[in-house]
Amino acid sequence: MTKKLLSREEAPFAPLSEKTFGLSIVKEVWETEEGEKTYWKYSLPNTVQIFGVTTKGQIIAISEFQPGVGTEYIHLPGETMEQGETPIEAAIRGLLEETGYKADSTKLLSSILENSGRSDRLVYIVLALNCEKIERETEKGIKTVLLSPNEFWTRLMQYFATNPDYKHGGGNTLKATVLAFNAFNQLGFRLPFSF
Repeated sequence: MTKKLLSREEAPFAPLSEKTFGLSIVKEVWETEEGEKTYWKYSLPNTVQIFGVTTKGQIIAISEFQPGVGTEYIHLPGETMEQGETPIEAAIRGLLEETGYKADSTKLLSSILENSGRSDRLVYIVLALNCEKIERETEKGIKTVLLSPNEFWTRLMQYFATNPDYKHGGGNTLKATVLAFNAFNQLGFRLPFSF
């Protein structure tokens, strides 16, 4: 039997006066083999993760405080999509706002559900090539960090592989990095380093 969505209700997570970045709670009722089943999910606007590479071949990373982890760490720029905005438009805007860099070309690599069991939020992964710094003013609290691909990969692996019991943020960075390195091969580029 094919499962069928019977109803979907969405309610704000907090009073509309609170800044919750569009967070809401969703109640879905599905028809299943066992009868009707209710699923509770969270909803947030879709987002983009940007794997930017400068004209000198450096990866554009950022460092900022993330409350979920309770500390700063290096990860890729990201941006919440605005109503009616395409992933590419959001990536171009987000890269410029957070780092001051503008890409010469962009390519959508993938769209991945953030948490397929509890949300329908999509994370779009965008590759941004030949990026150049055009803005000096960027978002407060965000530091831009330029790293060679080898340095970036090494720091990423040290961060995720050290202390497995520690909660790590930046999973979208890990997904985007793997997809971007794969895209280099598909686009005819040599990987910036070898394993």
